[in-house]
Amino acid sequence: MYRRRAVLVLWIALILFGSVTAAPASLITNGTFDTFVPSNGTDGGWTSVNIDGFGGHWTTGGNPDAMFILNESGQSATDPTISQTVSGLTVGAVYLIAGDYANAWSDLSGGNISDVSFGVLLDGVAILELTGAQLNVFTAFSTTFTATSTSHTIGLAAERNNTDWDAKIDNIALTLQTSPTGVPEPAAALLLSAGLILLAGALRRRRPKQ
Repeated sequence: MYRRRAVLVLWIALILFGSVTAAPASLITNGTFDTFVPSNGTDGGWTSVNIDGFGGHWTTGGNPDAMFILNESGQSATDPTISQTVSGLTVGAVYLIAGDYANAWSDLSGGNISDVSFGVLLDGVAILELTGAQLNVFTAFSTTFTATSTSHTIGLAAERNNTDWDAKIDNIALTLQTSPTGVPEPAAALLLSAGLILLAGALRRRRPKQ
């Protein structure tokens, strides 16, 4: 009975640890834009700048529901951008930024979809640059970075490099990929330790007396 209990605890710990590894929680607030985000303001977890009347928060048209459109009518001096500062990061850990983007309207300035117009920013610097996506067809994107501070600002920008390719975005996520210490999730570690202790006790009981 004692040994079976130990095995059960170990089994639960391994399942929990596996689920934590397979599906890490996103550190981004309101990455699906279900909560309203203002144009050229801060709320709903995000700050947006350089957004015109054709851009901003939309309750429909996303992947699948709400979304945010980065649009500024092709202004060459600035780019429509949305950003969020995330705290509580682990220095040296590797994080994944992922999401979906699509072209919202069209390139009104006569550019080409192959123009590099969409960017993922880390503290204002592009760490991923992509060409325009198809009109209303969402495409997944992702990139990683190693945290050098306990907080970083994640940004997304469109109409980059003097293009007029607007982007609508949805399902933005930031997840831990690799911990520098290799320490498992506390709950899983606790269960794993408890299971090992119980298993050791069971083996000690089964040992024949000298």
